[in-house]
Amino acid sequence: MLSERELWKAMQEHAVTIFQSLMLESQGAFVLTPECVDDALTVPGLPAEALLMECARRLDEMRAGGPGGARRPERLLAAFNGAFRDILATADQSGAGEALRSAAASVFDEEPAHKDLFRGIAFSEQGELPEQEVLKHASEVAEKRGVPVEDLLLDALTTAMLFLLFVAGEHLAPSVNQALHARVKAAATHV
Repeated sequence: MLSERELWKAMQEHAVTIFQSLMLESQGAFVLTPECVDDALTVPGLPAEALLMECARRLDEMRAGGPGGARRPERLLAAFNGAFRDILATADQSGAGEALRSAAASVFDEEPAHKDLFRGIAFSEQGELPEQEVLKHASEVAEKRGVPVEDLLLDALTTAMLFLLFVAGEHLAPSVNQALHARVKAAATHV
């Protein structure tokens, strides 16, 4: 009745939903521990960083739909630019700035869904995307696709952020990487 891919997606969604409910708790604490490797497992695990970022994204969507109104594109971009600056500064401090800048230069090249949104746009030396250009392109692309500009931006900027976090993580010490993820997650939940 379900293909393997559909079953995996359903299991993944279930795990994310459970984890998200933990993040909604206002009291208590939880700790992520390194996973045990079991050669008998046949279902791939969910990376903690990806799980945290997906939950942060969902929490952001919940907040946007609640009191306070819709997300503004300018606010979304400003929040993500803050995260991008933090990722690059952390990589610079760890000696991985050039590797991250190289990855940032090509972050949208292989993403057909976002290629037209970011055509001719590049990250600045500090790690920011130019506000006016991004907002202009986002407005045009969103209108052409018939989707809200906020949704388009959130999806594209989240994709870029996760990619840059992944690349940075390859070059950072585990403790530095964990601290970076915690800061970025905290910033993402306040968009």
